Amino acid sequence: MNPSRFVSAVLIACAVSAVAHAQTAERPAIKEGDKWRFLSKVEELKNGTLTSSSREVDAWVTRVGSHSFIQATKPVDSNLPPREADINLDWSRSQIRDGAEKIVGRPYLYPLKPGLSWDTDATDPHPAPGVKTLRNKLHFTVLGWEEVKVPAGSFKALKIETEGNWFREFEPVGPHTSSTTTVSPAGQSTLVNAQGGRTPDPVGGRMYRLTWYVPEVKREVKVIAEEYTPTGVVQHRTTQELESYSVD
Repeated sequence: MNPSRFVSAVLIACAVSAVAHAQTAERPAIKEGDKWRFLSKVEELKNGTLTSSSREVDAWVTRVGSHSFIQATKPVDSNLPPREADINLDWSRSQIRDGAEKIVGRPYLYPLKPGLSWDTDATDPHPAPGVKTLRNKLHFTVLGWEEVKVPAGSFKALKIETEGNWFREFEPVGPHTSSTTTVSPAGQSTLVNAQGGRTPDPVGGRMYRLTWYVPEVKREVKVIAEEYTPTGVVQHRTTQELESYSVD
C-alpha cells in the first residue's frame, strides 16, 4: 500500500473511532461534594381534577465508597434533616430481599448509547398499609442525542424513554361487624351485620417516562414521569428540571 494512503486510512479510522466514542456516555465519576438543585412540579389526580404543586429540592453527595455513594436530598424550604440514600455508583438501587442483594432499579446501563435498551422487573413487598406487593415492570430505550433547555442552561443530552406497567396486590381485609340501631313504639332494637373477610382485586396501570441525561452533569437534567390509572387516565405526573449544579 502507498504510505500516504496508509496514513490517510489510519487517520480516517481514528476519526471514526473518536466520533463513535463521543456518541457514548461512560459511567460518571461520582465525587463527594457533587451537588444539584432541581425544580420539581407534581400534578396529582384528586376527585377527578389534577392538582399541582412545585418545590425546589437539593441533592448532594456526602460519601463515596468503592461500590456505592450516599446521596442526601432535602427540599429547599424544609427545616427537616435531609433524607440519605445508598446508591450504587452506576445510579442503580439495591435492596436485600430473601437474604440476598438484588437490583431493584436501574435508570442507566453504561456505556449509554443510542439504540441501547434494557429491562427491569422489581417487586416491593408491603410498600404501604394494606398493600401486599407493588410491582414495576419497565423497558428502557436510549432514543438518541437531543438538545434540551432547562433553567440551568442548554445541554446536549441522551434522551431515554421508559415504558412499563405497575401492578398492586392487596392484603386480605379481615371480618368485621356493623350495627344499626332503630327506635319504634315497641322499643329500641339493634341489627348486627357480620361480614366475612375478603381480598380486594389486584389493580394495575401503565407508566411512561422521558429522561434527558447529560454526561458532564453526571445525571439527568430533565425528567417527565407519568403514572396512569387502570382506565388509562393520568393520575400522577412529575416534571423535574435542573436549576443549578456543581460537580468536580
